[in-house]
Amino acid sequence: MRFASLTSTLVIACVGACALGGCATEQDAADSPTPTGSEVSATTSTATVPTLVPKVVDSREIEPTFVQGLQVVGDSFLLSTGLRGESTIQYRQREDYAPRLSLPLDDELFGEGATLSDGSVWQLTWKAGQAIQRDPDTLAERARASYEGQGWGLCAFDGTGPMFLSDGTATIRTMSSSDFQPTGSFTVRDTEGREIRRLNELECAEFRGEPAIYANIFTTDEIVVFSPNDGTLLALIDASSLDSHAPADPNTVLNGIAAGDDGRFYLTGKNWPVLYEVEFSES
Repeated sequence: MRFASLTSTLVIACVGACALGGCATEQDAADSPTPTGSEVSATTSTATVPTLVPKVVDSREIEPTFVQGLQVVGDSFLLSTGLRGESTIQYRQREDYAPRLSLPLDDELFGEGATLSDGSVWQLTWKAGQAIQRDPDTLAERARASYEGQGWGLCAFDGTGPMFLSDGTATIRTMSSSDFQPTGSFTVRDTEGREIRRLNELECAEFRGEPAIYANIFTTDEIVVFSPNDGTLLALIDASSLDSHAPADPNTVLNGIAAGDDGRFYLTGKNWPVLYEVEFSES
């Protein structure tokens, strides 16, 4: 995978999104047209924010899954997978990615991002407008809550609320961890004030000692890092050096970001047979 120029990134992302099926067409939201003018990819305006690249510390072969959300929870990965009739919520062992627990979603639901917050695991669905509240130990369903629009990515800091929700636009909503009601929102923009859209899988972590949200730009090898307070862009990450080791397919895109130990991160993607442990450094 190569890091495309601005023009080719936009064309490939938009054409590829229209050609995909199921969750791969997350980007078919009516408010996500081909970016022009004030709607841009994260590849612009890099002069005043650092551009980072992943340096691989370790990699391991894993069972390919349609990854929608990935988070480290203790000695496990919390994993949410997608596709109708195949969506799951899982725990996998952090050491070797072996399955510990897996529960299916209803066949009509398309699983999206998930996170642990204030004693519950919350899991999004793509277009159903339902968030599933789960027991953090057994992953058994506790309740459901409704929300407007689509659900893509979800994260929380240190297992506490509020939670941050992406829906494929440049807008990030904050959601209550008790009842999944919206408490605010902000827009992620580049350094020239233009929206960065197609925000997908989210990870709440730190950047240079401060709280930050990492989000991949769907169908690209780009990750943006921004402030959870107001969406201020903090850094860009070019992950094009990572080989998916997957057959050529528009589904096999970067879509798993999980903070590890000592500033390291885990990266993988939809149907990737590999999980990378990386450090981000300036190119």
